[in-house]
Amino acid sequence: MDKEQRLKLIHRHIANGAIGPSTLRKQGVRGVAKAARKFLRKLNISKLTEKQANEYRSWLDKKTDGLMKRFPKGAKKNWGAARKAINLLMVAAYFNKVLSREYKLDKFKDVLETPLDGIAAKELREFARKNLKLRLQFPGIKHLTPQVSEQFQNVASNYARQIGIPRAELDLILWG
Repeated sequence: MDKEQRLKLIHRHIANGAIGPSTLRKQGVRGVAKAARKFLRKLNISKLTEKQANEYRSWLDKKTDGLMKRFPKGAKKNWGAARKAINLLMVAAYFNKVLSREYKLDKFKDVLETPLDGIAAKELREFARKNLKLRLQFPGIKHLTPQVSEQFQNVASNYARQIGIPRAELDLILWG
């Protein structure tokens, strides 16, 4: 097996595992998780080797829009589900030694987003209330907007800095 085939197999394995049975449930219509898995399996993260950390957000925004377009009718405006799916893949790829090394994902450790869901949001809301004197509202993944997500990601960055870890690793704490 050549290197390219091996990387594709590892990527496919990570993509399939990133979206479990309950990851994207209750998103309005059937088929959201299936569409996400299919999209993630084909997502070309090798292009990130050419990008710098400050270019990651633009790449992520484009991929989020691309996944939304592949969702079934009735879910095509579900930004939150698309963002969560891609963030789950990217964090899993970051933790995978083969993909992380091959695609130089370590340079994105502080800009990879924390995958948001009810559990992560609850922990981030609590941190924001206690440490930043902020009161955040989480509308759920189905109704998440880029603006609300950015608020939570800013809190995640603060939290990660406070405990001395990259933001890419914060989900380990939030789901602890």
